[in-house]
Amino acid sequence: MTSCTPEEELSALRHLLAEREKELDALYRLAALFTRPAGDVTSLLQQTADELRRSMQLSEIATVRVTADGHDSAVSPGTADGEAGDGTVVDRYDVTKRHSIEREVRIEVTLAGAVDARPARVLDREKRLIESTVFLLADVLEHRDIDQALRESTRILQLQTAELEQKNSALREILSQLETQKEELLHDSRSYLEMFVQPYLYQLQRSSALSEHDRFCVAQMSQALQRMGGEGASGIRALAGSLSPREVEVCGLIRNGLSTKEISGFLGISPATVERHRNTIRSKLGLTGSGTSLTGYLRSLA
Repeated sequence: MTSCTPEEELSALRHLLAEREKELDALYRLAALFTRPAGDVTSLLQQTADELRRSMQLSEIATVRVTADGHDSAVSPGTADGEAGDGTVVDRYDVTKRHSIEREVRIEVTLAGAVDARPARVLDREKRLIESTVFLLADVLEHRDIDQALRESTRILQLQTAELEQKNSALREILSQLETQKEELLHDSRSYLEMFVQPYLYQLQRSSALSEHDRFCVAQMSQALQRMGGEGASGIRALAGSLSPREVEVCGLIRNGLSTKEISGFLGISPATVERHRNTIRSKLGLTGSGTSLTGYLRSLA
């Protein structure tokens, strides 16, 4: 057993401490690098190779290459030309980690030449660091791929959401227009029934030429039309708010273009009564003194 002087033991301890410090510093830097990887994959591999080389005991003769997924770091050499001493490779260590069917991470460390009297070899603690780095780097790249895929999926989802919202907005507009058209159609239908059908049914009900059966049928039709109009029905009655059934009849006949004499004969009332109805209707519709044609106004309502 070779004895060492205290000075030699102290020097050896200082060397071990310095190497341990290099290893811990490399671990810290690699952890920071892998926690927030920036730049592209090639840049990440290059930084990893540089940190590993700096952590090695014989960094001045070490060459480190990191490859992953078709990307390759530039050689991280200890000398300008990538070799040291006489260029003879004295030790090599490489680790490969496959992290999917088509993807793998590989770190290769080469020692070329020798330094002083120290043995040129990759130390066990350096091998453990290389192995850990390979596995960590594989996980980082896999999470990087997942993150990129997630961002792309999020982007596509946002585009699809915006497109769907536009379609929903257009659909709501179409439904609103259809609802408006439905209300307008219902309004027009009620107005036409009130003005063009109901007056004639009323006349049929008063006719003595109808049999009891026919009179009953006409009464049922009239009631059905009234129910169809419903409470607050549209048309002349809804607009005026206070037109009587007879005034509604007169409005329908006026709108059809019948003269006072024709209305008088159709309803069996005097022309003076028809004129009185005309004046009352104009008053209720706010047309008194306006010079507006009652016939034209009534035709503009439907």
